[in-house]
Amino acid sequence: MDFALPAPIRPVPILLLAVLLTAGGCATLPPPDHSRDQAVTAMQAVREGKTPAGLLKGARAKLNTARQLERQHRYALARRLYEQVVWDIDLARSQSRTRTLIQEREALEADIAKLKRALEEAGK
Repeated sequence: MDFALPAPIRPVPILLLAVLLTAGGCATLPPPDHSRDQAVTAMQAVREGKTPAGLLKGARAKLNTARQLERQHRYALARRLYEQVVWDIDLARSQSRTRTLIQEREALEADIAKLKRALEEAGK
């Protein structure tokens, strides 16, 4: 079975119509309206903090910096407190050793005094 086009439709006008519609479709697209440039400019303004969004971003950065400094301060304070506790413990141990040494010295002096009395009594 052969397919034949009807007499009123000719292949050249159909082909011409297809080309014109394709080319016309491309021509109907609007040219860029600098929206990309505007978006880039807006993003730069945000990064530089020149807009409310940029100010918010700057405020967030300042808040993060403040939080980090607070953490560092708390760490330093905790470290100083820890060192003070260690120092106090060492001091208490030292004082305890000193008391123990004083008590032992007194006990030895008492023993020496007893021995001297015993020797004096034995020598009489």
